[in-house]
Amino acid sequence: MKGNKLHTFLFALVIAALFLPMIQMVKPFVEVGPLFGSIVPTAKDSLTLEAWFDGTYQENRNKYINEQFGFRNTAVRLHNQIAFSLFGKAKANGVIIGKEDYLYEIKYINAYRGAEEINQSELDSNLFMLKAIQSKLKEKGVELIVVMNPGKASFYSEFIPDEFPIVSNRSYYSEYQIGLESQGIQHIDFGKWFREMKGKTPAPLFPKTGIHWSQYGATLAADSLVNYCMKLFGKNMNEFVWDKNNLPLQTTMESVDDDIGLGMNLYLPIDVLPMAYPRVSVKVKVDSANKGIQPKVAVISDSYFFNLMQLPWAPNIFESLNFYFYNKQLHKRPEGTMTNSDPLSQMKEIEKSNVVFVMATECNMDKLGWGFISSAYKYFVLGEKFDSFEFRVQKFKNNILSDEAWIKAIAEKAKQNKVPLDTMIMRDARYMAEMEYSNGN
Repeated sequence: MKGNKLHTFLFALVIAALFLPMIQMVKPFVEVGPLFGSIVPTAKDSLTLEAWFDGTYQENRNKYINEQFGFRNTAVRLHNQIAFSLFGKAKANGVIIGKEDYLYEIKYINAYRGAEEINQSELDSNLFMLKAIQSKLKEKGVELIVVMNPGKASFYSEFIPDEFPIVSNRSYYSEYQIGLESQGIQHIDFGKWFREMKGKTPAPLFPKTGIHWSQYGATLAADSLVNYCMKLFGKNMNEFVWDKNNLPLQTTMESVDDDIGLGMNLYLPIDVLPMAYPRVSVKVKVDSANKGIQPKVAVISDSYFFNLMQLPWAPNIFESLNFYFYNKQLHKRPEGTMTNSDPLSQMKEIEKSNVVFVMATECNMDKLGWGFISSAYKYFVLGEKFDSFEFRVQKFKNNILSDEAWIKAIAEKAKQNKVPLDTMIMRDARYMAEMEYSNGN
């Protein structure tokens, strides 16, 4: 009798376990945190006759249920935790677990170990164009500076797994080091500077579970950029003020200091290094009676500059700051806006600037400028213009693709006109380009 009761209890327990995810999905009774990383959730589609008969409704609903079933995020974290704790594997794209659980991305390791295939002719061409652009911009009163940001793999090389040995002492970073110096191109080598400071700073320059320089390291770099500009122009500037020596440390991560750690989506977090988060203010040295300068600045960079965007740059230090993220998105300060960039508008903004920083971290030196160098060479050195009709069409297409609400509206129009979405986007882009062109804007 007791055995029957036990069997009944176990059977009821299994049935409850099977139905709990369904109940959690329909009416959540336990709070489950979101997953981190580049995750685009599947939208819950509406049932239509067309979607039913062409199979898109069923396909979409299967994806939606697979992503939304109860306790899915907990199951994903447990799965990732088992892979990490038992097998030393990361279930995050491109992530490598180093010694003592230091986290890397494979592209940083490959750049450090010289595993990149170097296109020497392209590299030499970029150096040639940079030299020419720098000269032409200087004639217009604009300074061009190449900035080489540090990489986590070269900074924490001792924690890279042994399965990734050095392949070559040549990399895009090392070749640009030599080329920029020999060509006399103005540049800042933060990578070298950070490695020289390693172990001598009151707080880590790189986090254990993040891929970017720490917020403390980024603040040091920002301070250095201001000092560089003052020497460059020989004039006073407003300055950042912060206590460089007495920095409280904490294990609660801020900024992007735990970006890979969060992206691992583990059930138990990885132990982190105590980090510093400087609280920065601005010392005003430039006023109407002072012959100082608040330069207009343009930055073409990868994601490393996002750490610096948190600082009070504009209009406190710089009059204006245009950050071209991967030379595509334009983030403007002090306006606080974000739009897609196009070469013509960019070149006109560059001409208004006092300083242009072309920045890249070590693993992105092969893409330095992300097209900016060739565009600037054509515009400033060769005198080519970009004001063509097709260029304007592409500009409007990019603007549409960056706006979710806009795409949704065009998708509805495409459905009504029974044409592919790409076709409708191109039609709208061409229409707006024609209107702009006819108005002479």
